[in-house]
Amino acid sequence: MSELEEQQSSSRKLSRYNYAFGPVGAGLIIDAVDFVTFGPVGLALVFR
Repeated sequence: MSELEEQQSSSRKLSRYNYAFGPVGAGLIIDAVDFVTFGPVGLALVFR
């Protein structure tokens, strides 16, 4: 394999991993932010 083919192969692997795990990572970030913030119901209960 030439050096260019190896770079393209590793680039394709990275692209596939990003495509596969990107939505999972985004979901984890959204869940973490949701866990950290109170939201409207939490604020209503806290400032009662």
